[in-house]
Amino acid sequence: MELELGFDRAAYWARSGDLLQEFELLSAKVGAEADRDVLGRDAVVVRDRAVQLLVAAGRIVVDPRERLRDRPRPRRGHGLRRRVLVEADHLRDVDARELRDLVRTLTRERIAPRAAEIDASHEFPWDVVELFREQGIFGLLFDEEAGGTGTGTLLALVAIEEVSKVCATSGVILAVQELGSLGIKLAATDEQKARWLPQLASGEWLPAYALTEPGSGSDSAAMRTEARREGDEYVLNGGKRFITNAGVASLYVVFAKTDPEAGHAGISAFVVEADTPGFRLGSKERKMGIRGTTGYELVFEDARVPACDGHTDAT
Repeated sequence: MELELGFDRAAYWARSGDLLQEFELLSAKVGAEADRDVLGRDAVVVRDRAVQLLVAAGRIVVDPRERLRDRPRPRRGHGLRRRVLVEADHLRDVDARELRDLVRTLTRERIAPRAAEIDASHEFPWDVVELFREQGIFGLLFDEEAGGTGTGTLLALVAIEEVSKVCATSGVILAVQELGSLGIKLAATDEQKARWLPQLASGEWLPAYALTEPGSGSDSAAMRTEARREGDEYVLNGGKRFITNAGVASLYVVFAKTDPEAGHAGISAFVVEADTPGFRLGSKERKMGIRGTTGYELVFEDARVPACDGHTDAT
């Protein structure tokens, strides 16, 4: 089965935008009319009421097997807007629902029978990567200019959700394809984007996102990996840990300090290709779950990355 993703994007976003605008207006109206002591102090309840009005008006289709009232309520102020937009079951949008059904069929027929074996064997599922390549699934994460479908975040999330329902490892492969490409999408030069993004959009190359270190995780300013400018190159020294896709990635977006005294402002990102001299894998991480994904330490010992017009090779 091959996915056909020639959607009318303009019409798709117009419909989504209309629904979102209507939802926001109804939320404001319900909140304004509510008794402050009963309803107005709980934004989640206000938004739930707006959703109920949209359902009653036929603007949102709710699968009777998955009623909103049966779902866990999100924390105050979180989740409702996201829940309405992301869950294709509740959107009257042909494109999102068709994509969901196509990916759901594909994953149940081709990936679900492999899921237990993938986790038990601890082996990276290259057959799933090849399936994503053949079906153009990786392209959902990229703009048309990069060789993707340009269909946006919503459809990409729908696809990741459907894949993850049957195999967490396979869902992570898609999620990391986006995460590992994000720095290039946001900050690379046009020349750099043309060099790397088409290979990532096709799935020919897999990326890795290298931020975490033994002594720093969410506190990125505590990282110890450094990049020193030497002429037309940056020289990287240090190490990373718990890096998903390490060992199978063709390129790594590596965060390092170019100014150790500047805190977060002194951190830059570099694209390090897998065959870069001075870069190697360290020990393999042992995991309790999602064991088909790879995870290694990364070691940089005078790894040299070309500088580009006074900037890193993908800052």
